[in-house]
Amino acid sequence: WLRCSDAIVVVLTVVIAQRLRFGERGSRLDYWDVDYTVVSVGVIVVWLAMLAIAQSRSPHVIGAGPEEYRRVWAATLSAFGGIAIFSMLLRLDIARGYLAIALPLGLIALFVTRWMWRGRIAKRRAQGEFLISVLAVGETRSVQSLAQELARHPAYGFRVAGACVSGGAAGDTVNVPGVGLLAVYGDTTEIGDAIMGSPFDTVALTSTAHLGADGIRNLSWTLDKLDVAL
Repeated sequence: WLRCSDAIVVVLTVVIAQRLRFGERGSRLDYWDVDYTVVSVGVIVVWLAMLAIAQSRSPHVIGAGPEEYRRVWAATLSAFGGIAIFSMLLRLDIARGYLAIALPLGLIALFVTRWMWRGRIAKRRAQGEFLISVLAVGETRSVQSLAQELARHPAYGFRVAGACVSGGAAGDTVNVPGVGLLAVYGDTTEIGDAIMGSPFDTVALTSTAHLGADGIRNLSWTLDKLDVAL
């Protein structure tokens, strides 16, 4: 749905900008003698591509926090900056007023639609849907604290579904007051085995002393290969 709403917003914004700047008769680029409709199609393609490249619809950023808006902002500015440079190098001389209308109008519309979707997502997450499955790693108390904190804020989209705790063994459980029992998948050194055998989307390190710098780096490489976030 985000892909659809982003596409609708971008297309309508560019069409409105063209109409407001040139009217119904339209206009053409003088140097290349190209209709502005072709330019508008190019702007739409570049804009949508930058939103995808910036991962503005990543499950880890949508729904809560400022990162989603930051990525939309960065993608939009990158798109228009690239278009401006491209226009200068090829002497397209794209009308500044056309871009000056599309940029702020599109940003506002994208922010508004993202904000509307956030309300929808928050409700679904409160019902236990659209949640990212987290493997919490660390001392028992820190794992319990993380599980409780995320349970209190479902809009962030994370749910602790298992743990690797110091001195733990597969088959153990951790009691989290107000949340319930968490399955233990082993000690803090068995993160890789836990990930391979279970559908976790994210690993959350609540304490890192047991890993050290080299351990964290090796873990990040392993998780990256498995498409699991850290």
